[in-house]
Order: sequence, then structure tokens, then C-alpha cells
Amino acid sequence: MLAGLAVLYVVLFWGLTRPAPVHHATGLTAIPVAVVKTVRPTPPAPPINVPLVTPQPVVIPPPTLVVR
Repeated sequence: MLAGLAVLYVVLFWGLTRPAPVHHATGLTAIPVAVVKTVRPTPPAPPINVPLVTPQPVVIPPPTLVVR
């Protein structure tokens, strides 16, 4: 298993440290442009009404010191 991990590490290291290939553009290169379709406007979603619970007061007793 360690040998497999070592091979995977070497392959990833070799693949990620190589310089990027240089592509020489011949002539004009077309730039793809995305076609955006317009959709019918939809009404906005109704607001979400979540009832909030009133927080209950927390009573923390005073610290006590007991010496025995």
C-alpha cells in the first residue's frame, strides 16, 4: 500500500510541476461567446414568516466557596 501511495505521489508531483504547454495560435482564434436566453420574469417569492420565541431569562447562582 505504501508503494502505491509513493507512486501516486510521484505521478502527481511530476504532473503538477511540469510547465504548461505553449499553444501557438495560427491566424485568428475564435473566442466562444455564451448565448444567454431571456426568461419570463417570475413574481418574487413571498416573505418567510418565522415566529420567534421570546428568550427565557437565565439565572446564574452566585459562586460559593466551601472550606472543609
